[in-house]
Amino acid sequence: MTRRAKERRMERVHAKLRQQEEKLLRDQRLSSRPAWIQLLAAIDGPSPNSSSSLHVSSLDSPIKHKPPIVDELQWKSSQVPIAASGGFQLPIKLDARKGELHYSFSTRDYDVNFGMQMICADGSLIELLDTRRYESQKQKVEGQLSLTGPGMVLLLWDNSFSWVNTKQLAYHVELKQETLPVSDAEKTQLALKARLEREQKLLQSEGEYDRLETQMQTEAQTIDFLRHQIEELQLQLRQHEEERETINKKKEQVGEHIEELCWELQALSWRCLDQAALHRILGYLGEKDLIAWSLTSKKWYEHGRAYQASKRETEEANGQPAA
Repeated sequence: MTRRAKERRMERVHAKLRQQEEKLLRDQRLSSRPAWIQLLAAIDGPSPNSSSSLHVSSLDSPIKHKPPIVDELQWKSSQVPIAASGGFQLPIKLDARKGELHYSFSTRDYDVNFGMQMICADGSLIELLDTRRYESQKQKVEGQLSLTGPGMVLLLWDNSFSWVNTKQLAYHVELKQETLPVSDAEKTQLALKARLEREQKLLQSEGEYDRLETQMQTEAQTIDFLRHQIEELQLQLRQHEEERETINKKKEQVGEHIEELCWELQALSWRCLDQAALHRILGYLGEKDLIAWSLTSKKWYEHGRAYQASKRETEEANGQPAA
């Protein structure tokens, strides 16, 4: 086996190990979800080592050899303001047939009224604990109640008797509710119901997945189209930039040619003048102008000198003084 073949074999082994590790982590993550654990507990029943702090008598339990499942929930807060002439209500849902409620609370500086009610499954309202005033600012109030459900328990703190003072409440409530183990037939029904619900969710999720896959393909096509357009535009941009540079160079060349033509036209304009027009122009030239011409064009300097000499000769012949 060559070295390259050994490396490929090791890569395949490592890839397989990574897949197995990822699958194990995925299974652990899925199996540790609270909702899944609760569902399996409802279907499979409590573990053999589970214990309960609630007592179920043999007369109330149709299954004597199996302990009940106990669900413990807690609510607590260290600082809840109860406004003057107001109140605070804590609702607690009891799903099981039996439960045990432990409560404790205290207030800062002032007393408060406290009581408990329960809304039963049939909608009726019963008083669990009559409302009365507690000096909870002096001593923590504690107690417990045995409940028969299902229903909604309401813990009521009332400050309606005080029109001025706001009360600061701290409470801790714990609910222990028991659910008796179900029969094998009921477990099967629970499993079938859970499976049916998940099959329906699977169909919905697959439909949603297909829809998202279609959207993703559409977006990918749009991205490819836009990317192609961008590449075409970039190519056109480069072409136009190069064309602009070429045109600019031509423009500069034409500008230089225009300057040359203007210079030549200006020079030729003097040479296109007839004798009379030239003499009229030269008649305005003084000595300084001739000196300036001498620095520009020797030929036109000679023209100017010749014209002035001819002019003086003409004036002398006519008996006129020279200018």
